Amino acid sequence: MYVPDHFKIDDTSMLQQYIREYGFGLLIFADDSGIEAHHVPFLLDCGEDESLGTLQCHVARKNEVWQRMDDAPSDYTGSLVQAIVGIEITIGVLTGKLKASQNQPERNRAGVKAGLEAGDGAHSLAMSRLID
Repeated sequence: MYVPDHFKIDDTSMLQQYIREYGFGLLIFADDSGIEAHHVPFLLDCGEDESLGTLQCHVARKNEVWQRMDDAPSDYTGSLVQAIVGIEITIGVLTGKLKASQNQPERNRAGVKAGLEAGDGAHSLAMSRLID
């Protein structure tokens, strides 16, 4: 992912909080069968160690994507319920990008912020708070 300096977020705790709050993302992988992206809900487990955490999600057993995440031990996947398969991804690098009009003149930022504040819904208001 290309991250220009003016959109880059280095604050790990902020990025982890975004994952906790929004918890929906893309599970992307590439192998000999091609590149695929699947929208799935994620849970972030940071545990008590100093790691960046582990992302956990599940997909329907009929979704063949789980058969392409070959690093999960068969005794683990075999013990899961029949309808779903769990997927766990250890985070090695956490890179953040927040594109909230930082590269725009103050007048444009103020207009975007006002438009979002006038909109309906919690997401519009939350986004307006990210624009400084």
